[in-house]
Amino acid sequence: MQKKKSFYYIALSGAILLLIVSVFILFRSALPHAPEFRMESRRPLTIADVDLIRGWMSFDYLNHSFDIPADYLKTALSITHPRYPNVSIQAVAREKQISIPAYVVIVQRAVREFLLRGNAE
Repeated sequence: MQKKKSFYYIALSGAILLLIVSVFILFRSALPHAPEFRMESRRPLTIADVDLIRGWMSFDYLNHSFDIPADYLKTALSITHPRYPNVSIQAVAREKQISIPAYVVIVQRAVREFLLRGNAE
């Protein structure tokens, strides 16, 4: 009787584990992915991707994603934040007392200008 009970618990544990793994795989594949916005992306983003820039993004993230030199945006946008480039666009907007959507547009313009200038060279 004891063996039957042990087998039951082992089988039940295995079934629960299988269910958990299946649910994880199902949800993992169902989650939206944005491979174009991963730092480990194989290619830098292009001018077509500039409109995807959002306030939550850090300048370090932008520099890596668009292959921008580390201090380019700091100079172009006169950023004095001590944590640059590890600071979000929205944090700099707040520091400069500019609305976040307006500052995102300013950052997008600066990135676009860099990419256009880089393509012209």
